[in-house]
Amino acid sequence: MAELAGRPLLLPHEIEDLRSIGVERHFAPGERLVSIGSESSEVYFLVDGLVKIVVMSTAGTESCSACAAAATSSAR
Repeated sequence: MAELAGRPLLLPHEIEDLRSIGVERHFAPGERLVSIGSESSEVYFLVDGLVKIVVMSTAGTESCSACAAAATSSAR
C-alpha cells in the first residue's frame, strides 16, 4: 500500500466507504479522463494503477506535469 510518512493514505474500510457512495469505473491505458477547459462534476479517486497529467501544446507536443500511483498500489 502506498504510504505517506509511514502511514497508509487510506485504510481498507475508508476505501470501502468511498466505493459505497461512488461509482467504480475502469479506464483503458491512455484513455483521457478530463480535458483542460471542460466542465466536470466528477471526482476521481485512483484505486489501482497510474495516472499521468499532461498538457498538449498547439504543436502537438506532450508535456507531463505530474505522474501518480494509486493510493492502494504498491510502488512498482
